[in-house]
Amino acid sequence: MTVDFAHLHVHTEYSLLDGFSRIKKLVKQAQALGMRHLAITDHGAMYGALEFYKACKAGGINPVLGVEAYLTDNIYDKSKRFKNDYRHLLLLAKNNTGYHNLMKLMSIANTDGMHANKARIDKKLLAEYSEGIIATSSCLGGEIPQLLLKGQMEEAYKSARWFREVLGPENFYFEIQDHDGYPEQLPVNQHLYQMHKDLGIPLLATNDLHYVAAEDARAHEVLLCVQTQSSLNNPKRFKFESHEFFLRSPEQMQRLFPDLTDALLNTVRLAEMCEVNPLARTASLPTVEIPPAYDTPSAYLYAQCVQGIRERYGELSEPIKRQLDYEFGIINDKGYVAYFLVVADYVAWARAHGIRCLARGSAAGSLVAYSLGITNVGSSTCTELTRRCHQWTEEV
Repeated sequence: MTVDFAHLHVHTEYSLLDGFSRIKKLVKQAQALGMRHLAITDHGAMYGALEFYKACKAGGINPVLGVEAYLTDNIYDKSKRFKNDYRHLLLLAKNNTGYHNLMKLMSIANTDGMHANKARIDKKLLAEYSEGIIATSSCLGGEIPQLLLKGQMEEAYKSARWFREVLGPENFYFEIQDHDGYPEQLPVNQHLYQMHKDLGIPLLATNDLHYVAAEDARAHEVLLCVQTQSSLNNPKRFKFESHEFFLRSPEQMQRLFPDLTDALLNTVRLAEMCEVNPLARTASLPTVEIPPAYDTPSAYLYAQCVQGIRERYGELSEPIKRQLDYEFGIINDKGYVAYFLVVADYVAWARAHGIRCLARGSAAGSLVAYSLGITNVGSSTCTELTRRCHQWTEEV
């Protein structure tokens, strides 16, 4: 009987020039294999999370949102050599709090922590924003596997205890993988298994997924060449030593770890713990204070437009009023009255303080934006607009 399994270590096309897993194709393949859960863990970024979430929901799959972070000792220390400057760390959002903390971590990583094109975090930062986050020891590039490969067993145990203490005993896992071409993976897995026994930290079986199908391996090699500015005929180019970084089926994963059923099942248990809705929190506008003479923000906005038109055009002619009513009706129906009032307010403040500002977007050319002073165009253009407005009215 096949053991249920969920892929929790997944790089999409948003792992730029490294991930070759298109989200739609990825979700479709997971559906075809009967998988109920799927994660996104791109390198140092979460800008694919929303697209991934929507695609999974549309496909009836539970999305697990995360990131494979770059961990360094101190994000403000940028003097180290590139190759020794970071370790991998897989982070997953357990709930909305964790999701927001991951976004905060990645925002800091991509600003303060950026070094040699790597968006880095450190343990101090992780401890500050650890709530709602699940972590794993990650791939061979993780801190614990790297310590194990160097024979630093005591330091590896110390690191594992730190993650367990900071994140909580239920929120840290030892991640085991198995890809041909990486002989060092076997001793690391053996050490992790022993640490699992000694510390009671659960095992999690993953496949370091960088492309959807096995036949995509060659295309992925080309992508890596683009990233490293190399070519396929360069024997020293950076490449993966295995063609097994694809979306394996549950049956294939079970054949890799026939004696570690719990490590496979833990992927599903973990996925079922993760309940995140990035759409739950919507942007809200500031409360708009209107003069007591007006009953509603809509009435106040319309009055401001009329006043602005009289200042701009000298009069509220019939064609101009018709255009104003048309635009205002759309703005009111779509719920953008407060938005226009807020924008008009900060634009007026900026100009009053000598700060240059310019409106952009499709609404910038509207009569409402012009009458409110959000948009400024030359006087000759204003005259031409007025002339054309009268002309169009006469033609109609």
